[in-house]
Amino acid sequence: MSLTINHQTNDISASSGSMTIDGSSVGGGGGKVLQVKSVTKTDVFSFTGTTSGTDITGMSLSITPAATSSKILIIVQCTIVGTDAGMGINLLRGSTQIALGDASGSNKRRTSIIGMYRGSSGAVNAFSNGANHLNFLDSPSTTSATTYKLQATGTIGTFYVNRTDYDTDNTYAQRCVSTLTLMEVGA
Repeated sequence: MSLTINHQTNDISASSGSMTIDGSSVGGGGGKVLQVKSVTKTDVFSFTGTTSGTDITGMSLSITPAATSSKILIIVQCTIVGTDAGMGINLLRGSTQIALGDASGSNKRRTSIIGMYRGSSGAVNAFSNGANHLNFLDSPSTTSATTYKLQATGTIGTFYVNRTDYDTDNTYAQRCVSTLTLMEVGA
């Protein structure tokens, strides 16, 4: 016996015999991807100074969940480099920071820190950058439009997205890409 799946009607039928299964009665609603949104940033962002967080332009995306029980899977790839080791990125839902490490004394709470930085030795890492990857499953518990975004954080130094610290016109300097993807998953 062979089975045929009709993707338009969600029916499964057998070529010999009388087996037909209505797709609406098969399987549960949990775990299905209901919608996907994604943004790609190819231009450069830089941030210098003392601040608790500065929005990274082009790394913001809104999604409207279909149900309050839905989860949002957030997938980030952000290519960054900085001139100070204390810099990093935070993930926010609206104005609320999410996906943060535990508090510990005066340590800064971040979603991720910069993996590559130039440091005091000058050009040692000036042509390097690092891709920060993040997967986080959020429970926004709403059916209202919800915005997720990335912020650059740090107290001194300069932070770059999609470029190396040393950015002259030669084969050692690099330009890269960053992405933010949101997937609504039915509960």
